[in-house]
Amino acid sequence: MCGSLATRTAIVVLILAGAATSASAQGDFPEAWVGKRVILKLGVCLTIADRPVDSHDMYHVYRVVRAEAGVLWLESEYRWDVKGYAQACDLVPRDAAIAYYTRLIQARPAEAQAYLLRGHHRRVDRKDLPGAIEDYTRAIELDPSWSSARDSRGNAWYAQHEYDRAIEDYDAAIAVAPGDLWPYNNRGNAWRKKGDYARAVSDWDEAERIDPDNPLPYANQAWLAATCPDPAFRDGKKAVKLAARACALAHGRDEFCVEALAAGYAECGDFAHAIAYQKRAVALCVNKLDRKNALERLAAYRSRKPCRDRAS
Repeated sequence: MCGSLATRTAIVVLILAGAATSASAQGDFPEAWVGKRVILKLGVCLTIADRPVDSHDMYHVYRVVRAEAGVLWLESEYRWDVKGYAQACDLVPRDAAIAYYTRLIQARPAEAQAYLLRGHHRRVDRKDLPGAIEDYTRAIELDPSWSSARDSRGNAWYAQHEYDRAIEDYDAAIAVAPGDLWPYNNRGNAWRKKGDYARAVSDWDEAERIDPDNPLPYANQAWLAATCPDPAFRDGKKAVKLAARACALAHGRDEFCVEALAAGYAECGDFAHAIAYQKRAVALCVNKLDRKNALERLAAYRSRKPCRDRAS
């Protein structure tokens, strides 16, 4: 587990009043959690052989897959590579996440991480972008040097189509943590939406340099090469090559990487492969809107139409 014993003990004491978020809410047996969608309590990481395998700063919703000798094996629904063990007492039902972080904030109003994580759930679960921005802003006020909070607020501005404000936050995140790939990757997405494709490619190149084993910058480059409305940036063969690398790094389990590969094949006019990989992407979709969009692209490929992105 992550975090000191004192920190973990304090957190457990704070949430005793919220019995719905304790293991007792699922019964006294770890097996009662199997199949549930959960988050981890603040200060807890998944572990394998006592080694932490996830990050406190990231948004994760886990599926409890199985119980083994009194502990539980969890797998992230959003990151294929995040999985490991946790105890039942360290879990919170996903539907209770915002209430859990709200109680922590009420008890510890200077806990920046609680604001950050509540902001993630407001943004992703509730689509409450103003609420998420409010939480991220408070996290930044409490810890101005925390790049994850600035990057996360940038993501919320991006979701509101306020790309200039998003870029301002990504710039600030890069200034305090130039070795973090995510602000570069995300700023590249904002440049793409603004139609500045050269800057987008430059940012994704830098993200790849920082972490050549992360699949998403390659997938972003592939998506642009397959779908860019500017033909000067389209290259179907390049898209297939980059997307194939992204899929290999993600072990074929990331829907966006697979969709980028399908789009690359469609740009090459190989609609048989485009349809096959788009079907895989549809099967991997967790989010309902993502699945709807993926099905629409599948229908386009069946009509022998390549995908075209558009700037905002």
